[in-house]
Order: sequence, then C-alpha cells, then structure tokens
Amino acid sequence: MYLQKREGTYYTRLVVPARFRGIIGKSDLGRSLKTKDRNEAKRLLPEWLAEAQAIIADAEEELAGRENSAQAARREGRKPDVERLRRKIRGSTAAMPSHYAAIRDLLREEEEEHAFALARASAPVLPPVVNAPPAFLDSPAKAEPITIVRMFNGYANQPGSNPSTVNQFRSIMDNLIAFLGHNDAVRVSHADLVRWLEHLRTEIVKRGPAKGKARSATTINESYLAAIKAVFAYGRQALLIDSNPAAEVKKVRAPKKPKLREKDFTKAERRAILKAALVPAAGNLSDGRKLARRWVPWLCAYTGARVNEMTQLRAEDVQNAEGHWTIRITPEAGRQKTKEARTVPLHEHLIEQGFLAAVEGKQGPLFYDPALDRGGTVKPQSVKVGQFLATWVRTTVGVSDQDVQPNHAWRHTFKTVCREAGIEEQASDAISGHTPKSIGRKYGSYSIPALAMQLEKFPRYELELGSN
Repeated sequence: MYLQKREGTYYTRLVVPARFRGIIGKSDLGRSLKTKDRNEAKRLLPEWLAEAQAIIADAEEELAGRENSAQAARREGRKPDVERLRRKIRGSTAAMPSHYAAIRDLLREEEEEHAFALARASAPVLPPVVNAPPAFLDSPAKAEPITIVRMFNGYANQPGSNPSTVNQFRSIMDNLIAFLGHNDAVRVSHADLVRWLEHLRTEIVKRGPAKGKARSATTINESYLAAIKAVFAYGRQALLIDSNPAAEVKKVRAPKKPKLREKDFTKAERRAILKAALVPAAGNLSDGRKLARRWVPWLCAYTGARVNEMTQLRAEDVQNAEGHWTIRITPEAGRQKTKEARTVPLHEHLIEQGFLAAVEGKQGPLFYDPALDRGGTVKPQSVKVGQFLATWVRTTVGVSDQDVQPNHAWRHTFKTVCREAGIEEQASDAISGHTPKSIGRKYGSYSIPALAMQLEKFPRYELELGSN
C-alpha cells in the first residue's frame, strides 16, 4: 500500500492480487484523498483501506463461487465416467487393472481440487485491519531522500526560529555529517550519536575561542546535544523519519567543575566597572558605542536586564508612565529571550546622572546606528555592542576572572542586592524579566507604581565607599 503525492495532493494505491484482477477489472485500487496535509491523509487512510479490502473481499467471494460452480460441473461430468467404468468392471469376468487405475485417478483428482479450494478459502487476502493507523510507505518513485540537511532546513524555517541559534545548529549538523560520513537522516542510529558525542568529548578544537582544548561537557550538552535533540525531534514530528534516534541519548558526564566564586560581581568589580563607565571614552569610537559604554553598565546594574535588552533600547522606549520614568523592554526593539514586553521603572540615581538628558532629542536605537546595518540576522548590531562592552570590561577595566561573565553577572548582582535590600522576590523577577517559579506566581501583575516603590529600596551605588 502506498501514499503518493501528486502536484501537492495525496493519493492512495493498493495493488490488487492477480487472481482477482479479472473480476475487479483493475490491477490496483486508488483514489485522491483530496488533501495536501500529510496528517489529514494519514487520518483518512484507514477508512479508504477498509473500502478497498471490502472490494477485494467481494471479488474473492465471487471468484470462490465461480470456482465452486466449475468444480461441481466437473464432478458432475466425471460421475458418468466413473459409473460407466464400474459397470464395465461388474459385467466383466476379468477386469483390467487399467480400469481400476482410471477410477482411482478420477477420484484422487476430485479430492485434491476440493482440498485446494478449502485451503484457498481459508487464506487471508490482506492483513487484518487494526485500530491503529496502518503502516505505509511513500511511493518509491515519488519519495525524496530524507537527508540531514533537508531535515535541518525544515527545522530552521519554522516560524519564530532564532537566526543565531539556527546558525549555531547548522555548523553542529555539518560536524555530525562529517563524522558520520553520510547525509542520510534515516540511517542515523542511537549508537551513531553516542559515538559522535564521545568523539566531541575527546577531540581537540582547531579554531575559535576554545582552540587547542577539548570541549567541555557543558558545551557538548547545551550546544551539540541540544541541537540534535531539537532537529531530530522536529524530523520525527514532521514525519520525515520513523523514529527519533536522539530521544534517549544521555548527556555527557564529566567531573563537576569546582566552584571558586559566586556568579555576581564582587563589590570591588562593581565599583571598577561603574567608575570606568563615568570616564569619557577616548579613541575612535562611534557615538553609539560611547553612549553604550557610559550608560549600559549602569542600566544593567539598576535593572538586572540582559545586556542585549539594553543595547537594543530605543529612544521611544524611554517613557513617562503613571507619573514614573520608565524603560520599556520589548521584542519590538529586537530579539528578546522571553518574547514578552515589560516596563521597568528607572532608578532615581540614573535620572540624577542625566540619563533622560542623554536620550532627549534622539530617535530609534540609542547605542548603534541602524544606517550602518549590513542586513545580517545572525549577529545584529545590538549583539556586537554587547560584545564590545564585554571586551572593554575584560581588557580596559580589568575584570579578567573567567569564572564571572563580564555582562551577564549584572543580573546575578541585581538579584543579590534585591535580597539584601528586602525587595520582594516577585518584584525583582518582574523588573529583571525572570519567569515566575510557580503557576500561582504567574497570576496577577505589578503596577508601575508598585514596582517603583519596591525599587526605591534598591541602594545607590556609591563609588567612594571602601573596598569589600
């Protein structure tokens, strides 16, 4: 049984056994399912199969009737021959052996035909129909090869795909293909993927930041394993492959890395970064990057926002709402992890430093010039600004400890200070954009005045205070 696709529409085809073709008048049964959706075609297939089986069952019954009639006629035709030979034997004083042989052969032929008819009648024509959808194959003449690249492209073209993630996953799938030595998604097995992960664990990286080192278990699990699980899960869901070989592949295990420090900045690191941001930028920097170096560290420090949420901030996102100056963090400005807009009150210290004056009169993105955009989707300008700031923190400010992240550590620092200041956890989550931990906490919301009142508890960063 085949499911074929012609000009986008699905058709069925079932080969008719040769002995029934004369009755049905066709060598195969098929028709259009009148749908271009594969899942709908699968849903309609059992109903059509039952109809096709009924047609063949009727043909079988008719053929059996014809054969029984023919056999009965033959038996009736043989009876005179048998009786004639028996009478000849009874009337003869010396019956010939050939007479007995003729009777025996006629009777044996009749018994064999009867036994054959019984066997044929008891043999099933088709496998019995079960409640589950029947297994079927695409027509060999129509089916396209299911390659890893084809499966990945389907995954990448889904609505809402993140270009940066797609770009990263593409290189990972290329790595897998190179390791396997083929591009056939159907041939990939669980064992293949386990061997590949082991190869990644021991292979020395030839380029990039990790050049000359083996990949960490975290990199393998959170990047490589995550990629194949996502892509092969898509392939199974899209019915490109019959099973997902990555479904039960386990994470690479490695000794836990010793924790030498917390993930937030120390007080000395906070002061060093924020003081350096106050120093006018020297050198050949664009106006956007000068503004970013001055304000993004302070914005992150007082909001706990992700760095790219701040680097893509627009002038129109700075608003006065319900009597409070706020910034609106929204996916309209660019990529946002949660894809949920939130409005955050500005800390009074930012306003006193002149942030509103720095924004006044500007339009569009504050920290980069959209006119210089080259149209790239993998790494937009806002991301490059964030990378610029990370390099500045490492090289110029001197926060070189690799166990702390130069931008993201502000999120950890913000939550630490909120706890110390007695700010409600749900309020700090609402400001920083963290997902509530329970269903109950997702109910209700914080008004801007309520968040502003909580943020008033957040202490100022007084840079002249002593060391930690």
